Amino acid sequence: KARDTRLDRDVAIKVLPAHVAGDADARARFEREARAISQLSHPHICALYDVGREGDTEFLVLEYLDGETLAERLQAGPLPFDDAMRLAIQIAGALDKAHRQGIVHRDLKPGNVMLTRAGSSRSGAQQAKLLDFGLAKAAGTGPTVPTDLTSAPTRTTPLTAQGTILGTFQYMAPEQIEGAEADARSDIWAFGCVLSEMVTARRTFTGKTHAGLIGSILKDDPAPVSTVQAQAPVALDRIIRTCLAKDPDDRFQTAHDLLLQLRWTAEGGSTTDQAGPGPAARTGRERLAWGLAAAATLVAGAAWMWAAMSNAGSPLGSQPISFSLAPPEGFSLADSPPAISPDGTQIAFVVSSVDRVDQLWVRRLGDVAPRPVEGTTGASAPFWAPDGRYIGYFSGSTLWTVDTTGAPPRRIATLEGEGRGGTWNEAGDILFGVSKPFSPSPLFRVPAAGGIPVEVTTADTGALLRGHRWPQFLPGGRRFIFYRDDGGQSGIAVASLDDPTPRPLVEADGGRYVDPGYLLFVRDGTLLGQTFDAGTAQLTGEPFVVQSDIAGDATTRSVYFDAARSGVLVFRTGVGGSRGTVLTWFGRDGRETDVGLPAGGFEAPALSRAGDRLAVHRAKEDGNGSDIWVFDLDQRLSTRLTTSEEGGSVPVWSPEGDRLVFGSTVGGGSGTRDLFSISSTSPNTGELLFKSPGFKTPTDWSRDGAFILFQDGFDVVALPMSGDRQPVPVAATPDAGEFGGHFSPDGHWVAYNSDTSGANRIYVSPFPPTGQVIPISAGEGTWPLWRDDGREIYYLGPDDQIMAVPISYENGVPRAGAAVMLFDTEIAGPRPRRNYYAATGDGQRFLIPRPVDDGPVRRQSPLTVIVNWLEQVGR
Repeated sequence: KARDTRLDRDVAIKVLPAHVAGDADARARFEREARAISQLSHPHICALYDVGREGDTEFLVLEYLDGETLAERLQAGPLPFDDAMRLAIQIAGALDKAHRQGIVHRDLKPGNVMLTRAGSSRSGAQQAKLLDFGLAKAAGTGPTVPTDLTSAPTRTTPLTAQGTILGTFQYMAPEQIEGAEADARSDIWAFGCVLSEMVTARRTFTGKTHAGLIGSILKDDPAPVSTVQAQAPVALDRIIRTCLAKDPDDRFQTAHDLLLQLRWTAEGGSTTDQAGPGPAARTGRERLAWGLAAAATLVAGAAWMWAAMSNAGSPLGSQPISFSLAPPEGFSLADSPPAISPDGTQIAFVVSSVDRVDQLWVRRLGDVAPRPVEGTTGASAPFWAPDGRYIGYFSGSTLWTVDTTGAPPRRIATLEGEGRGGTWNEAGDILFGVSKPFSPSPLFRVPAAGGIPVEVTTADTGALLRGHRWPQFLPGGRRFIFYRDDGGQSGIAVASLDDPTPRPLVEADGGRYVDPGYLLFVRDGTLLGQTFDAGTAQLTGEPFVVQSDIAGDATTRSVYFDAARSGVLVFRTGVGGSRGTVLTWFGRDGRETDVGLPAGGFEAPALSRAGDRLAVHRAKEDGNGSDIWVFDLDQRLSTRLTTSEEGGSVPVWSPEGDRLVFGSTVGGGSGTRDLFSISSTSPNTGELLFKSPGFKTPTDWSRDGAFILFQDGFDVVALPMSGDRQPVPVAATPDAGEFGGHFSPDGHWVAYNSDTSGANRIYVSPFPPTGQVIPISAGEGTWPLWRDDGREIYYLGPDDQIMAVPISYENGVPRAGAAVMLFDTEIAGPRPRRNYYAATGDGQRFLIPRPVDDGPVRRQSPLTVIVNWLEQVGR
């Protein structure tokens, strides 16, 4: 323990042991690895502040942690199940972060996990901190000392020489014992040992001798933890068993896969009979809701079976049958299209829990209730394999597949954006669309076994934030249809893997081919059908109406319906128009006050320094772009400022309130948005302020008027308003994104959100930049704002909560207190990196753009299933 006199904080000092300090190679590795690990910014990894040398002593300056090791805690007995799962998720998250940076721990064990004192988090619970990432010390001398320090175990005291060996081998994977190189899966083995020990307080593998221990690791399967810890669910046994597979290929292949399984198990509660996937343990009301839902669907199921038996020539009979499919009370359908298995017997869809966690569910038509699919947290846009056993889906920027028989999900590919629909042919190809940030998006192809996606189509370079998406293979698996929005064309197009040049078919949203030869598509909210020859890809005849009022998402261009060749149709209704926004005042206590403006496409609100005027961008009437508007809140007067065809977006006030800076594509090339300045009192075209390649968004203007903060791609950058106007990077971390930069009132600090830890969190850095980064939020957050006195920072929590963090100053350096939630709301705007809202200078009122629907609320509308839908159309 030591004192950092520059920043006035306690730190921990770690030195290279004297018996290897004279080795020049060891010192070089020590410093090189320290610099690599300094990039690991994660709330559950002990932070490395500095590395240096004093005389012949190599040293590290680390975060000082007040607590006990996990090994010390386990001497008192096993952890309660809930505590064990919470800490396990934190450790797995730390491993995931390190592995993504190419760093393998190689010595994970309870002695290298610190549990900080209770009260260090807002909940008051202990927090896990992982120590010694790749910085292991030599365990002995002579020939047993590894020459590569990254594989040397850390000594824990007190240990005998024999105990040192046993203490290390207890957590070593079979491949490590056999002399193979350790990789991320070796850490996953060690994690399985640690997790088992956390819930049982017993070593996973034991042996009276060195040889006996090695033999146990290589050939024995440990007893299920549920035989020792009664609270442990069967799902936890499955996780540990997968971690401890002897063959690395049979383990979780990434820590992220492991993390998803842990989160699901933690959400499932501590019941011991939970053999399959499911949501959290249900309350009596939820069980009653399930019973009512089951009773309702049982009637439909009986009718369906009766129809099937009444016509031996058709497995589904000939009568059209319809029924509703809705999740129970406390759950809702997510905004994602459903998917029917190729044989028409199963429907996959996405359900949101009460805490807004999305998960994939499946309903067999012969069952009375749907079931959740284990491990599919964050799922969207499901699609089926041709055999009906596997489902493909997206979670963020990752493509996954899952075996519906119960195996864990498998990561197929990392995408360059968020998934926008997929399709799977019998040759094992997956074709999918993405929404790539600030660029046009083609369709990609990847083997269903996993690999690197390759482009199939070429999206027009002028199609910023648009392109190709929602594909479907036609019979034969070479041709495909998809939604196209580029090159002046929008609608359903057809292409093939052999010739990916798009050919337009029909102006519409969301096309689906269904045997015996129809193309279904949505136009103005109505589901239409038309005869379609899949062999020639030609439409004939006139369109006919199938269903009105089909739900969809105008932003992603998805429509919520699907059909199968067996005559099954599933869809959602309930959208009478596009989703807009309404601006609302909120007090710190969450009380709402009407702003006095009509509902419309208002986004990115910005208040003048005096608080009497509001600037927003508002969608144009034709839907192409947006304009900058200013509202006088006292006199209720409105003025549209931008007069160019391109308009503008995201306005930011000057300190005096006489001008605004905004982003616009005026005169820009493909994928370009530049910064413009405009008078805040009269309509005009504005003047170019800064131009460069890339997509730029202004976020703040310093109080002295000297700098404008703006978003340049994934970096926070400052633009000087005088001199040569050369941009100054403020937060630009490689392989991470920083967003939402805002100046402190004195202009000496910049608050922003960054996903460098794997999730967006709030940080503060000095201005002008020095490289120093100060964490502000322990949890996720976006779009930080300062109070006028600099003593509080607000930000938006992961579930649309407005959070407040008190700020104190030590020697002029801001320090964050414990965050508190002011109120909960639903905020409209682009996710996940930023969500625009505004606050008055005294922090007493917040201006929130809330989403509204022009028609019925769509999130609560159920799925409708129709069997023999063509018969209904004919009637």
